[in-house]
Amino acid sequence: MAAVAFNTSATFAGEMDARDPLAPFREQFHIPPAPDGSACVYLCGHSLGLQPTRVREYVQQELEDWAKLGVEAHFHGRHPWMPYHRFLTENMAGVVGARPVEVVIMNSLTANLHLMMVSFYRPTAQRHKIVIESGAFPSDRYAVESQIRFHGFDPTRSLIELKPRPSEITIRQQDIEALLKHEGSSIALVMLGGVNYATGQLFDMDYASGTRPGLHRGVRSGTRGGQCSRPAARLGRRLRRLVYLQISERRPGMRRRMLCA
Repeated sequence: MAAVAFNTSATFAGEMDARDPLAPFREQFHIPPAPDGSACVYLCGHSLGLQPTRVREYVQQELEDWAKLGVEAHFHGRHPWMPYHRFLTENMAGVVGARPVEVVIMNSLTANLHLMMVSFYRPTAQRHKIVIESGAFPSDRYAVESQIRFHGFDPTRSLIELKPRPSEITIRQQDIEALLKHEGSSIALVMLGGVNYATGQLFDMDYASGTRPGLHRGVRSGTRGGQCSRPAARLGRRLRRLVYLQISERRPGMRRRMLCA
């Protein structure tokens, strides 16, 4: 699609819709009706996406295999369940910009956050704080709070939420750096979303790296995957992770995570 001058008029929006090569995909989803009966404008895909029109067919197929084969469906169904994650590997590798051998689909986001924090959140009496962005996905925040409590700390003291300035929507980069400079000696973990699910802010995955010795960077793609142009392949071989986010150490004892909501 050729570049065009953007404006906010309804006419422009209609013209862009007409030129959108992906527009036919709209017909492959059930769109709930608006109060007047027309198709609504659905902007909640960051929470729950629309139901694909073929999903009932796919689910019914699995139910039939379960009914006919029982436990044997794990290995002998039309789409055997045991290696099911492998069916998704190739496509998901393209979404996150990694090699298929580096990608695995497993668990839920919250479970994976817990697994990561069990490994990398090692608080001490001096370093026990976790930094997240204000308005992070609720289940992400709950996971952070539960890890803080699990280690015997109080979220009111150990959880720092980065907030935008008054009357602003997104968080300024310099405010992130100022917080880390001011609170750095007490921070054990920085856990920012690659893309904030509510505001759409794309956090800079490079700002933590610089040239400091021992400083690594990584991104775990949750809402970031498929929403931004930077592929995971550019983050370095050891740091490409779909399920887990690798650490970045700003200074001894301070681990940095760039996480998606």
